Amino acid sequence: MTHIWQGLRSGDWLTDARMRGYSLILLAICTLALVGWIAASDGLIDRNSKPIGTDFSNVYAAGTLIWQGRPAEAYEPARQRAAERAVFGPAARCRSNGWLYPSVLLCRRVFWWPPFRIAWSRDLACASFAAYLAAMRAIVPRPEKRC
Repeated sequence: MTHIWQGLRSGDWLTDARMRGYSLILLAICTLALVGWIAASDGLIDRNSKPIGTDFSNVYAAGTLIWQGRPAEAYEPARQRAAERAVFGPAARCRSNGWLYPSVLLCRRVFWWPPFRIAWSRDLACASFAAYLAAMRAIVPRPEKRC
């Protein structure tokens, strides 16, 4: 038993191939969970009556107010919530406290013009997946080419 524990402590068992494999397994599990979550939803509302992509729903609603020429309303909680309900419907349990990020509002304006599903998917792909790939690239360098 001592031999097994020594290998675990040293980290010799964690090779580049295993790190890649574990990362791909984690990516597959997260993808399946996301697909299942969306499949169990009712349109843009999940099983808990919250908007799909709850964190992004507030961002998207603030963006719709910008595109409508009413950016100041994003900072008023009641109007921000009304904008969210306009996107997701009256049954959605929107918990927005207003928009609190003035500099980000204008920088991310480009993400809000398409329909919510496209904007949310693009936001996930650009932010989450790109960050994941960058982290994996930093952790697992490419193997050296041999002649």
